[in-house]
Amino acid sequence: MSRKPPTRKPTIPKLAPTLPHHEQIVPPLQGLLSLGEEEDYLVYSAVMEYLEPFSPEEATQQLLQIALDPTWLDYVDFDNYPEDLDPFEHDPRLSTPIHAIRLLANMEVRSYSAIEPLALLLSSPDEAIAEEVSYFYAAMGDEALPFITALLLSPESAPAQRVSIGAALQAMVEIDSEKLETSKALLIRALEQEEDTDTATCFVAFLVDFGDASALPAIEKAYEQERIDTSLLPLNEVRDILNGTPIEQTSVIGGTLSEIEDAIEATEEKQVPFVASAKVGRNDACPCGSGKKYKKCCGA
Repeated sequence: MSRKPPTRKPTIPKLAPTLPHHEQIVPPLQGLLSLGEEEDYLVYSAVMEYLEPFSPEEATQQLLQIALDPTWLDYVDFDNYPEDLDPFEHDPRLSTPIHAIRLLANMEVRSYSAIEPLALLLSSPDEAIAEEVSYFYAAMGDEALPFITALLLSPESAPAQRVSIGAALQAMVEIDSEKLETSKALLIRALEQEEDTDTATCFVAFLVDFGDASALPAIEKAYEQERIDTSLLPLNEVRDILNGTPIEQTSVIGGTLSEIEDAIEATEEKQVPFVASAKVGRNDACPCGSGKKYKKCCGA
């Protein structure tokens, strides 16, 4: 009787020593290094209490220094890290900038001066950081709109930045439904001038998520100009959703409805904004180039 060889558990790399300039971070902020991916409101409260006596600019600068520090990723050799291990679960220090960005959002009016500097992180290789910046802009609301509008419509900005701004506009509507018309108008303007197919496809996905049929003419024009990836977002499905047709009745390209649904998380109770093609898995990297997972970007 043959026996299967035992499954070898991957060797967990040892944590690298903390960098000297990270050791010099003051104690209340030092607590952010040990949080990992989880929030801890006791630590957050301690940081906010520490920052309270400082001026808004001084408090913002202390958190920005942490958020913009590129050396947090130096703790892990990503090229040689075991594929079946998540370095962000293993080393909590990698998530430190995310907590700094969240605290900036919690500071609200006191952190307005962080709006422009954080744009550097919109194309971060760490998808969670770029996503957190999108949420920060959403939390800043009207104060952030002039800057993110200019970035969204600028031909000089990177596609990943433009997609992240689109995600910020989407999140802004989730926070305040009165921002729908403004966000929709900006995304339509961006869609009308967008030449990158993957980015334009993401803009359509954001507009579809709003569920407002008034965006349909601009969307249809983009399809006519062949600027949308129809393998990811078929026009007939977009029309059905914006016109109020139930998901179950949408026509299916390239397979049966059950086959398409197998490629989508069944736990979403059919509240997904559109039926995605099975060609891109929801946990795969989004083809728009944002660096986020598909389910958190154009497949949101």
